[in-house]
Amino acid sequence: MKQADETRLNFTLIVYNSIKSSGKLPELSIPRLNRQYYITRLKRAKLVRKIGYGTWEVLQEYDENKVKQARQTRLNKSKLLGLIEVDRKIMRSHAFRFKVALPKLQNWERRLEYLKDKNIQYTQTLIGQKLFILGKKVWLCNKCILFHCRADYLASLAKDGKNYAIDDLLTTLSYLESLLNCSFRIGKRYKFKVIRAHYALMRQELAKFYRKNGEKLYVYSTKGYWFWIDFSEGIDEVEVGNIQQADKIMDENIAPFINGLKEDNAKGFTPQFVVNSFAGVAQNQIMFDKNFSTHLQILTKIGTAVDELTLAVKKLEEKFKYQNI
Repeated sequence: MKQADETRLNFTLIVYNSIKSSGKLPELSIPRLNRQYYITRLKRAKLVRKIGYGTWEVLQEYDENKVKQARQTRLNKSKLLGLIEVDRKIMRSHAFRFKVALPKLQNWERRLEYLKDKNIQYTQTLIGQKLFILGKKVWLCNKCILFHCRADYLASLAKDGKNYAIDDLLTTLSYLESLLNCSFRIGKRYKFKVIRAHYALMRQELAKFYRKNGEKLYVYSTKGYWFWIDFSEGIDEVEVGNIQQADKIMDENIAPFINGLKEDNAKGFTPQFVVNSFAGVAQNQIMFDKNFSTHLQILTKIGTAVDELTLAVKKLEEKFKYQNI
């Protein structure tokens, strides 16, 4: 196992040195997908970046520790807790789903015949053919491709976790293109959108506070809950997801607030204080994103304060409902 790790590290260093000396990627006698793996690790470690067609530049000196940390992972609980102990602000970005638009592809309607002819394993579903590609569930649909990624991406910022997931998506797309002998680019680019993503702060003081009191917290919009505290992984987690720009909301609003909570002042968090705090965060997002508009509804189980807030929000929704008509 140690020898395999050293081999991967050497290939990563070869790619790095080639970029440093010539600004270009090296010619390697390995599959393109494998080469992309090493490039992705360097990008995630923020050691290199692409500046033009076939042209790269070095951002900082090679750091073996950064390269080792810059990876996607499906960690077991003990290893995950070990990482949290090293960095309490580490974030778990996960549950990514992507929708990739398709160009006009010749014979795409006959893809089922191709899968059978090439002996590519698939499962027929109502929306299309489901494949397992590089640890992801992939659905080949008539007008799009859906990706469901089961990996956890660990980073200090939600936006970095999202970028790691996108890098992984592009690698998977490249592999799928080779497998199906086609290109999914529209013009020179892929057109895709994130249709779901969750960003979790782990072992945070507010989550501990709720667990010790035997409570959970869910904050809703009219499209469902977008902020919650639960223990689905057996870890005290505060999560944001199921909403557009969830990464930005986490990085700019939720994470600074949550990370500011200290154990020595946790006693000050009464139900009224918590409700008012998150109502304030939600109000900031209403101003930032019109998608929240005036329909924000906070439904929490923290006593009388929540019931009062819920009633007030319902009255506000009714007021704007008639105004919109």
